Amino acid sequence: MRMLRVRFTVRRMMITVAALAVMLGISRGLSGFARERQDRFRKLARDYAAQAQALALSTRIPVSFSTPRLIEDSSETMRFERRYWWLRDMSAIYEQAAGQPLLPVPPEPPEPK
Repeated sequence: MRMLRVRFTVRRMMITVAALAVMLGISRGLSGFARERQDRFRKLARDYAAQAQALALSTRIPVSFSTPRLIEDSSETMRFERRYWWLRDMSAIYEQAAGQPLLPVPPEPPEPK
């Protein structure tokens, strides 16, 4: 049986190099896109966590960390509680999204009133 002989012409080599350059450029662009998205999600997660911590410290609300409940009970503390746990949830959502930057992000829950 006769072996097929491949001829390496200049045209074929140029087409091969161009195709490889396009594929490498696309894969490099996707990794840059994922890295930018990951950085943006990590920044959002840090910002929400910092806001939650600042809220807890500034209002001096005693929060029970074993369950998402306040120790005191009043309408104002309930409002702060809802805001605190909403900020914590937002931080968790974006921290998870940063771990998987190419997957879609779940919708944000509405901000508490």
